[in-house]
Amino acid sequence: MKSIAHLKVQLQFSTILKNKFFMKKNFTLLLLSAILTFASLANLQAQPTNRTVLAFDAGNANSYVSIPTSPALSPQNFTVEFWVNMSNIGTILSNAEATDNNTPPESGYTLRLEGDRTMQFVIGDGESWQTLNSTNTVAADTWTHVAAVYTGTQMRLYLNGVPNGEKTITTPMMASPQELYFGDDATWPGRRISGKMSDVRLWNVARTQEEIEANINNFLTSTPTGLVANWKLDEGEGTVINDVVSTHDGTRGTGTTWIPSTTTSSKEELDQRVTVWPNPSQGIVQIKMQSGSTGHYKLYSSTGSLVLAGELSNSTALDLSKVEKGLYILRVSDAGQELQKRLILL
Repeated sequence: MKSIAHLKVQLQFSTILKNKFFMKKNFTLLLLSAILTFASLANLQAQPTNRTVLAFDAGNANSYVSIPTSPALSPQNFTVEFWVNMSNIGTILSNAEATDNNTPPESGYTLRLEGDRTMQFVIGDGESWQTLNSTNTVAADTWTHVAAVYTGTQMRLYLNGVPNGEKTITTPMMASPQELYFGDDATWPGRRISGKMSDVRLWNVARTQEEIEANINNFLTSTPTGLVANWKLDEGEGTVINDVVSTHDGTRGTGTTWIPSTTTSSKEELDQRVTVWPNPSQGIVQIKMQSGSTGHYKLYSSTGSLVLAGELSNSTALDLSKVEKGLYILRVSDAGQELQKRLILL
């Protein structure tokens, strides 16, 4: 007959084996998740350095893009996102409509840069304008990704994938009969921008922060569920602005011009001078910047919470061994430019 002590030893050994099994299983699942995460990027295409973007001139009355009106462009729930680089303030995108004296019914939505350089998201609910301003400002002459989300009861703003304000509303947006404009205001012409735009997307779903971040630095090469229209603004010639998803093609005014992205975009330049490895990592992450460069980094969780932040030198080793395993967003900034990379900790 086995002694009590012997049984206790057997039980402890069995527990150790079980714990090792589950640790190995959890590691395997995490590694599989990482592989699937990278595999899911197969429908994305890195934005090439030789593409063009569309430039706008606030001093030219014909500096705009107009998209014919359609019920599909005023969905009950939506996400609209784009890249913009502006030197002035003004209306970036709008299909809002109201009477000349600003009386009801107000309808549609607008994204514009205010005088304090906060991004403002506006919707018309048939009785009034509901507004939401970003908590952070938008730097001048710097490429910034903007996403506005409307759930039917809530408005949300994201700048470069980071939450920048939300507002709960009680009255839903009224669909607009107006055309959709880029670079000017649909109802009040003359609020034009000077700057550049690229890759405008409209979805009929309220996308999450994770979904927005997953697509932020790449062109889509497929049509994910909910994507209503995608104007890449990279034609480089002609007056037609193609919707690569559906039939919502637009027309650019003669006051707009095509500009090679190599002379305007800073995202690719920063990407070339910053290296992050290994990725996935088991704790120590190396960030190497081009000789003479310095900058800053911020590490965000997949839910948008700031985990770590600090300065970067020419070569920096981050010890993330005490950070919980999972998927993170690493943002590196230098001289007003910002680079975003996905980082997996195993």
